[in-house]
Amino acid sequence: MFSIGNVILMFGLLVFAYLMGSIPTALIIGKSAKKIDIREHGSGNLGATNAVRVLGIRLGLAIFFADMFKAFLPALLARLLTGNTNFALIIGLVAVIGHCYPIFAGFKGGKGIASGVGMFFAISPLAAALGLITFGLALLLGKMVSLASMMGALSVPIVTTIAYPKEFGLILLSWVLFTFVIFKHIPNIKKIIKGTERKVVLWGKNKGKNE
Repeated sequence: MFSIGNVILMFGLLVFAYLMGSIPTALIIGKSAKKIDIREHGSGNLGATNAVRVLGIRLGLAIFFADMFKAFLPALLARLLTGNTNFALIIGLVAVIGHCYPIFAGFKGGKGIASGVGMFFAISPLAAALGLITFGLALLLGKMVSLASMMGALSVPIVTTIAYPKEFGLILLSWVLFTFVIFKHIPNIKKIIKGTERKVVLWGKNKGKNE
Protein backbone atom coordinates (compact mmCIF):
# COMPACT_ATOMS: atom_id res chain seq x y z
CA MET A 1 0.00 0.00 0.00
CA PHE A 2 1.35 3.39 -1.02
CA SER A 3 1.70 6.13 1.57
CA ILE A 4 1.38 9.80 0.71
CA GLY A 5 5.13 10.13 1.25
CA ASN A 6 5.88 7.38 -1.27
CA VAL A 7 3.54 8.90 -3.84
CA ILE A 8 5.20 12.30 -3.46
CA LEU A 9 8.66 10.68 -3.74
CA MET A 10 7.72 8.80 -6.90
CA PHE A 11 6.11 11.85 -8.49
CA GLY A 12 9.14 13.95 -7.61
CA LEU A 13 11.46 11.40 -9.17
CA LEU A 14 9.37 11.34 -12.36
CA VAL A 15 9.52 15.12 -12.67
CA PHE A 16 13.22 15.20 -11.81
CA ALA A 17 13.99 12.49 -14.39
CA TYR A 18 12.21 14.31 -17.20
CA LEU A 19 13.78 17.68 -16.38
CA MET A 20 17.22 16.10 -15.98
CA GLY A 21 16.86 14.34 -19.32
CA SER A 22 15.67 17.58 -20.91
CA ILE A 23 18.94 19.42 -20.24
CA PRO A 24 20.24 20.03 -23.80
CA THR A 25 23.90 19.28 -23.15
CA ALA A 26 24.89 19.38 -26.83
CA LEU A 27 23.27 22.79 -27.21
CA ILE A 28 24.86 24.16 -24.04
CA ILE A 29 28.36 22.83 -24.75
CA GLY A 30 28.21 23.82 -28.42
CA LYS A 31 27.28 27.40 -27.59
CA SER A 32 29.65 27.78 -24.64
CA ALA A 33 32.71 26.10 -26.19
CA LYS A 34 32.36 26.89 -29.90
CA LYS A 35 29.65 29.58 -30.10
CA ILE A 36 27.73 27.12 -32.30
CA ASP A 37 24.05 26.22 -32.21
CA ILE A 38 24.39 22.54 -33.08
CA ARG A 39 20.77 22.49 -34.29
CA GLU A 40 21.86 24.58 -37.27
CA HIS A 41 24.60 22.18 -38.38
CA GLY A 42 24.89 18.59 -39.55
CA SER A 43 21.68 16.67 -38.94
CA GLY A 44 20.42 19.28 -36.49
CA ASN A 45 20.13 16.54 -33.89
CA LEU A 46 21.06 17.23 -30.26
CA GLY A 47 22.64 13.81 -29.80
CA ALA A 48 26.27 12.83 -29.39
CA THR A 49 26.68 11.59 -32.98
CA ASN A 50 25.91 14.97 -34.49
CA ALA A 51 27.99 16.60 -31.75
CA VAL A 52 31.05 14.58 -32.78
CA ARG A 53 30.56 15.59 -36.42
CA VAL A 54 30.01 19.27 -35.68
CA LEU A 55 32.07 19.91 -32.54
CA GLY A 56 34.78 17.25 -32.79
CA ILE A 57 35.55 14.02 -30.97
CA ARG A 58 36.60 15.58 -27.64
CA LEU A 59 33.47 17.65 -27.11
CA GLY A 60 31.34 14.93 -28.70
CA LEU A 61 32.53 12.38 -26.15
CA ALA A 62 31.97 14.87 -23.33
CA ILE A 63 28.39 15.27 -24.53
CA PHE A 64 27.96 11.49 -24.81
CA PHE A 65 28.99 10.96 -21.18
CA ALA A 66 26.89 13.93 -20.03
CA ASP A 67 23.87 12.46 -21.80
CA MET A 68 24.57 9.11 -20.16
CA PHE A 69 24.66 10.76 -16.75
CA LYS A 70 21.29 12.47 -17.36
CA ALA A 71 19.53 9.09 -17.23
CA PHE A 72 22.02 7.27 -14.99
CA LEU A 73 21.51 9.60 -12.02
CA PRO A 74 17.68 9.54 -11.90
CA ALA A 75 17.58 5.76 -12.36
CA LEU A 76 20.21 5.22 -9.68
CA LEU A 77 18.45 7.56 -7.24
CA ALA A 78 15.14 5.79 -7.87
CA ARG A 79 16.74 2.43 -7.22
CA LEU A 80 18.45 3.57 -4.02
CA LEU A 81 15.46 5.48 -2.63
CA THR A 82 12.71 3.00 -3.48
CA GLY A 83 14.53 -0.32 -3.78
CA ASN A 84 12.29 -1.08 -6.75
CA THR A 85 14.22 -1.99 -9.91
CA ASN A 86 11.17 -1.79 -12.17
CA PHE A 87 10.33 1.71 -10.95
CA ALA A 88 13.96 2.73 -11.40
CA LEU A 89 13.75 1.53 -15.00
CA ILE A 90 10.62 3.60 -15.56
CA ILE A 91 12.39 6.63 -14.11
CA GLY A 92 15.35 6.00 -16.42
CA LEU A 93 13.02 5.68 -19.39
CA VAL A 94 11.39 9.00 -18.49
CA ALA A 95 14.85 10.60 -18.52
CA VAL A 96 15.49 9.11 -21.97
CA ILE A 97 12.19 10.56 -23.18
CA GLY A 98 13.24 13.90 -21.73
CA HIS A 99 16.48 13.70 -23.72
CA CYS A 100 14.58 12.93 -26.93
CA TYR A 101 11.81 15.48 -26.31
CA PRO A 102 13.41 18.15 -24.09
CA ILE A 103 11.17 20.89 -22.75
CA PHE A 104 14.21 23.21 -22.68
CA ALA A 105 14.90 22.84 -26.43
CA GLY A 106 11.53 22.89 -28.14
CA PHE A 107 10.95 19.14 -27.63
CA LYS A 108 13.57 18.31 -30.28
CA GLY A 109 16.51 16.41 -28.84
CA GLY A 110 18.58 13.32 -29.50
CA LYS A 111 17.70 9.71 -30.25
CA GLY A 112 18.17 8.22 -26.82
CA ILE A 113 21.28 6.08 -27.29
CA ALA A 114 23.65 7.66 -24.76
CA SER A 115 20.90 8.26 -22.22
CA GLY A 116 19.64 4.70 -22.71
CA VAL A 117 23.13 3.37 -21.98
CA GLY A 118 23.29 5.49 -18.84
CA MET A 119 19.91 4.23 -17.68
CA PHE A 120 21.02 0.60 -17.97
CA PHE A 121 24.38 1.22 -16.31
CA ALA A 122 22.35 2.15 -13.21
CA ILE A 123 20.28 -1.06 -13.39
CA SER A 124 22.27 -3.68 -15.31
CA PRO A 125 25.89 -2.75 -16.02
CA LEU A 126 26.33 -6.07 -17.86
CA ALA A 127 23.62 -5.26 -20.41
CA ALA A 128 24.91 -1.70 -20.83
CA ALA A 129 28.52 -2.83 -21.32
CA LEU A 130 27.58 -5.50 -23.87
CA GLY A 131 25.43 -2.93 -25.65
CA LEU A 132 28.44 -0.64 -26.00
CA ILE A 133 30.61 -3.51 -27.22
CA THR A 134 27.99 -4.49 -29.79
CA PHE A 135 27.77 -0.88 -30.93
CA GLY A 136 31.54 -0.70 -31.39
CA LEU A 137 31.72 -3.95 -33.37
CA ALA A 138 28.76 -2.98 -35.56
CA LEU A 139 30.33 0.41 -36.24
CA LEU A 140 33.62 -1.20 -37.24
CA LEU A 141 31.87 -3.60 -39.60
CA GLY A 142 29.08 -1.45 -41.02
CA LYS A 143 30.53 2.04 -40.58
CA MET A 144 27.03 3.45 -39.98
CA VAL A 145 26.39 5.03 -36.59
CA SER A 146 22.62 4.60 -36.92
CA LEU A 147 22.87 0.89 -37.69
CA ALA A 148 25.42 0.39 -34.90
CA SER A 149 23.14 2.23 -32.48
CA MET A 150 20.19 -0.01 -33.33
CA MET A 151 22.32 -3.15 -33.05
CA GLY A 152 23.63 -2.02 -29.69
CA ALA A 153 20.08 -1.26 -28.54
CA LEU A 154 18.93 -4.71 -29.69
CA SER A 155 21.65 -6.46 -27.71
CA VAL A 156 20.36 -5.01 -24.42
CA PRO A 157 16.96 -6.77 -24.32
CA ILE A 158 18.56 -9.95 -25.66
CA VAL A 159 21.06 -9.90 -22.79
CA THR A 160 18.40 -9.13 -20.18
CA THR A 161 16.14 -11.87 -21.53
CA ILE A 162 18.94 -14.45 -21.32
CA ALA A 163 20.66 -13.28 -18.14
CA TYR A 164 17.57 -12.36 -16.10
CA PRO A 165 14.80 -14.72 -17.27
CA LYS A 166 12.73 -14.19 -14.11
CA GLU A 167 12.94 -10.37 -14.18
CA PHE A 168 9.84 -9.74 -16.28
CA GLY A 169 9.82 -5.98 -15.66
CA LEU A 170 13.46 -5.60 -16.68
CA ILE A 171 12.92 -7.66 -19.83
CA LEU A 172 9.74 -5.79 -20.80
CA LEU A 173 11.19 -2.32 -20.30
CA SER A 174 14.39 -3.20 -22.15
CA TRP A 175 12.29 -4.24 -25.16
CA VAL A 176 10.23 -1.05 -24.80
CA LEU A 177 13.43 1.01 -24.92
CA PHE A 178 14.63 -0.89 -27.99
CA THR A 179 11.29 -0.25 -29.72
CA PHE A 180 11.58 3.45 -28.87
CA VAL A 181 15.10 3.58 -30.33
CA ILE A 182 13.87 1.95 -33.55
CA PHE A 183 11.03 4.50 -33.74
CA LYS A 184 13.53 7.36 -33.41
CA HIS A 185 15.66 5.83 -36.17
CA ILE A 186 12.90 5.34 -38.77
CA PRO A 187 14.37 8.04 -41.08
CA ASN A 188 17.76 6.30 -40.86
CA ILE A 189 16.20 2.91 -41.57
CA LYS A 190 14.67 4.32 -44.75
CA LYS A 191 18.08 5.64 -45.82
CA ILE A 192 19.74 2.30 -45.07
CA ILE A 193 17.17 0.52 -47.25
CA LYS A 194 17.74 3.04 -50.06
CA GLY A 195 21.51 2.78 -49.67
CA THR A 196 21.84 6.50 -48.91
CA GLU A 197 22.71 6.37 -45.22
CA ARG A 198 25.98 8.16 -44.56
CA LYS A 199 28.96 6.05 -43.52
CA VAL A 200 31.64 7.29 -41.21
CA VAL A 201 35.38 7.23 -41.79
CA LEU A 202 36.84 5.80 -38.61
CA TRP A 203 40.39 6.74 -39.45
CA GLY A 204 41.03 9.92 -41.38
CA LYS A 205 38.71 12.75 -42.27
CA ASN A 206 35.04 12.65 -43.18
CA LYS A 207 34.31 14.55 -46.35
CA GLY A 208 31.16 16.20 -47.50
CA LYS A 209 28.12 17.53 -45.75
CA ASN A 210 26.94 15.82 -42.62
CA GLU A 211 23.53 14.23 -42.98
